[in-house]
Amino acid sequence: MNASSGSSGSPGPGSPGPGLYALKPWYARKLSGVRGALARRGVSPDTLTVAGVGCAAGAAAALAWLPAPLAALPVAVLLAARLAFANLDGALARDTGRTTRRGALLNELGDRAADLAVLAGFLTLAPLWLVATAALAATLPSWVSLAGAAAGAERLNGGPVGKTERCALVLVAAVSGWWVPVLAVIAAGSALTAVTRGVRLWGELGRLGLSGLSGRSGRPETLGDAGQPQAPGDAGQPQAPGDAGQPQAPGDAGQPQAPGDAGQPQAPGDAGQPQAPGDAGQPQAPGDAGQPQAPGDAGQPQAPGDAGQPQAPGDAGQPQAPGDAGQPQAPGDAGQPQAPGDAGQPQAPGDAGQPQAPGDAGQPQAPGELKGLGRR
Repeated sequence: MNASSGSSGSPGPGSPGPGLYALKPWYARKLSGVRGALARRGVSPDTLTVAGVGCAAGAAAALAWLPAPLAALPVAVLLAARLAFANLDGALARDTGRTTRRGALLNELGDRAADLAVLAGFLTLAPLWLVATAALAATLPSWVSLAGAAAGAERLNGGPVGKTERCALVLVAAVSGWWVPVLAVIAAGSALTAVTRGVRLWGELGRLGLSGLSGRSGRPETLGDAGQPQAPGDAGQPQAPGDAGQPQAPGDAGQPQAPGDAGQPQAPGDAGQPQAPGDAGQPQAPGDAGQPQAPGDAGQPQAPGDAGQPQAPGDAGQPQAPGDAGQPQAPGDAGQPQAPGDAGQPQAPGDAGQPQAPGDAGQPQAPGELKGLGRR
């Protein structure tokens, strides 16, 4: 069959136990020629497994329908074939490289089905409860061995009443007709075999240090495996403060921080917090930039005379007293009407540039003035 082993389903032929199972290596050597012929013909290991179950059913039919000792020969031949197929299926799978997990499963199911089929031949020969008890007990040794293998121990085989010994007892019943005594021995011997294997496995697993595995799963697990305790910080485990998604110390990212930390309430004067008067963007004392100022400050109402404010007369740009620059002046002031004789103003006769009285210099004189000059 496509098992990963022989009839045991383990990597090797299994550990030889007491009883007739010790003859298995000898039996396998005798079947080597048959195994080679099957391999050359391309026979499937699964076919051998199914054939073994068929042989067990044939032996049960011969036991039930034929009287002892006539049933002995067909029972002997069919049970021998049943054991041969149980040996060949795994060996053929290993020789041809056709070992599979499905083959291992089919191998175990085939062995249990063959055991039950053989004992079913006693249904018409012995009480039902005894047949049922023997059938149940016959499966116990295999369940114990499988449990030990699953825990990491070697697969145990053999007696005192294993598969081979049960087949021999059935043959005894077919020869002698001792149906009830044989069934009782099969039941008791199978239970004893299960206990014996259990004790051996318990000791072996203890030596291997496998019996204390977490969950008794049968395989060592390392720290951090699914369902095992993990170190702090592993996925889904409590973490130290400051790890991702765990409470952090004040000031860590996303945790409450001390005043003044980024995004936390700050002391007055910190960035974005209420500040003392005079700080940037806060109400300031009079005279600070952008705040109401005392008179005379820039942009605030000023006292008279300050820049841009109404000034006293005489201040720049304000009405001035007469005589001030640009204001009406008293006569005689610069640019103002002056009294006669002032510069640029009409002058009295005789003033410079003004019509003079007769006799003044350059003006027509009275008769007699020029004559006097001529006498001299």
